[in-house]
Amino acid sequence: MSAGEGREAPGRTLAVDWGRRRIGLAVSDELGLTVRGLPTVEHIHREADLAAIEDVARRLEARRLLVGRPVHLDGRAGASSREAARFGKALAKRCGLELILWDERLTSVEAGERLREARPGTRVEKPAVDRMAAQILLEDYLRAQDAACDASS
Repeated sequence: MSAGEGREAPGRTLAVDWGRRRIGLAVSDELGLTVRGLPTVEHIHREADLAAIEDVARRLEARRLLVGRPVHLDGRAGASSREAARFGKALAKRCGLELILWDERLTSVEAGERLREARPGTRVEKPAVDRMAAQILLEDYLRAQDAACDASS
């Protein structure tokens, strides 16, 4: 089986790391092999945020939305998790895309660590952390898809 084979539907996945101040974005390639970060969306208001991300999804011809749900370490969903899910549902409906809600536990922590390792001694900008968190979210999802494909073969 080649990489990317066995997934339900090929096509780009747009990852959304929702936050109250900024929204990190990342996208996969058509086969789900590579991930790249996209410019962070600065929160204006819900309608503007939805419109901005819808534009990105359409331009990139995304097939699905992957929205991170921040959950507590014990797995409980808090207020932020519910807000992210509501935002994801509104975005998916608006774009007409499949919605996948995914555990994003500790992605921002890992993002900060990766960025500090890559650029020691420099200040890590918050938009870069949000972008990297979206990339990590998407990498985790794609890795899980590969593992599921391997397990079923």
